[in-house]
Amino acid sequence: MSNNYQYNKTWRKKYPLTWKEQKMRYYDQFNKCADNKGQQWTIQDTELVMKKVVSDRILAHIIKRSVRAIQIQRTKQIQKIKCLNKGNNNVGI
Repeated sequence: MSNNYQYNKTWRKKYPLTWKEQKMRYYDQFNKCADNKGQQWTIQDTELVMKKVVSDRILAHIIKRSVRAIQIQRTKQIQKIKCLNKGNNNVGI
């Protein structure tokens, strides 16, 4: 197993551009519907992400975002809610 690892590591060093192209080709297959890249999230999009009525892959096609962008947005919103709840708990004490 270590031989395969070493072989892959040396191959990536020897052919960095080919490796980068292969990685980009792999990740591009998941970003085909990401037309809204770099644009602000609308309230409706954020609500759909937080409701999680359908799978992230289907939702990505609906709101034209990548699956990873949806997961990141959901995590940010959850963290924001936790932070707000934490602040509210300290006020009542």
